[in-house]
Amino acid sequence: MSSYKGRPWSYSIIGAIVLFMIFTLVLVYIMVSQKIDVLYPDYYERTLQYDVVQNRLAEGEKSEYEVSHFFSTNKDSMFLNFPSVEKAEGTIAFIKPDNAKSDLIFPFSADSGQSVALNIKDLQRGAWAIEVEWKSDTVNVLSRFKLTL
Repeated sequence: MSSYKGRPWSYSIIGAIVLFMIFTLVLVYIMVSQKIDVLYPDYYERTLQYDVVQNRLAEGEKSEYEVSHFFSTNKDSMFLNFPSVEKAEGTIAFIKPDNAKSDLIFPFSADSGQSVALNIKDLQRGAWAIEVEWKSDTVNVLSRFKLTL
């Protein structure tokens, strides 16, 4: 007869497997319970229009249609300067990547060489994606840039 006084080695292997399974189930639960927001509520519909969006972004990168932005000295206002086109009309979207409920959309209309002033002091702190979507008689333009408050 053997004089072994500890647990048999098979219990250790079974215990290790059970602990690994519990660890895996806890990780799966944590991953599934995470709140995930996509950048746009209509993300999948937008992907169908990918080529159109890319063409509009390319127009926005041309120097004659570039929208420039700058801030006031106390950082509570942001100004968007539009190029010299007859009339620019469109929307300015403030998109909060981590909280879709905070997204804001403002319509605007600007004449040639005019600036649009936006009050940003009431925005939540953090990262924002800004999309300026505008059109004039001859061109449709989409400009994107990032803002960190």
